[in-house]
Amino acid sequence: MIELQGTSIFLRELTVDNVTPEYIGWLNDPEINQYLESRFTHHSIESVREFVAKKKESETEFFFGIFLKNSQKHVGNVKIGPINREHAFATMGIFVGDKTSWGKGIASEAISLIIHFAFTCLQLFRVDAGVYEKNTASLRTFQKNGFVVEGRRRMHRVTHDGRTSIILLGILREEWEALNP
Repeated sequence: MIELQGTSIFLRELTVDNVTPEYIGWLNDPEINQYLESRFTHHSIESVREFVAKKKESETEFFFGIFLKNSQKHVGNVKIGPINREHAFATMGIFVGDKTSWGKGIASEAISLIIHFAFTCLQLFRVDAGVYEKNTASLRTFQKNGFVVEGRRRMHRVTHDGRTSIILLGILREEWEALNP
């Protein structure tokens, strides 16, 4: 099982044992899931365990839980994939579900860890991400980690209060290496 160590968190491949009522609560909470595509589905322990099991079997995706080092508490998830081996790129996504962990740099540290994994272990050339335009905190967090805005898909997603655009971001291995000599 892959585990990536940070300063205040660690990432560990998610297992069905990590699917708890608290985790299900995050997925079904409109405040937490407002920027997740999974918000259109009502989630249960069974459905999420099935989802996690499928991710675990995937050969093109890595699905990690974000855990606090000091308490081992599961506070969110981060994924990288699908991985395109021919062109050496992947897309990543992240969410911090535990509201008490918001605004503490956890997402930034998780992005840093997954990018390090992508470029050093997976030998990728680039990593992509997409952020809802209204999710300014997430946009800033990606940019803080070296991601560059590469484009915008206008009015691409439906939200609780209308439509929003998607900001497309990317980071190249050479850009990451320049930031992490």
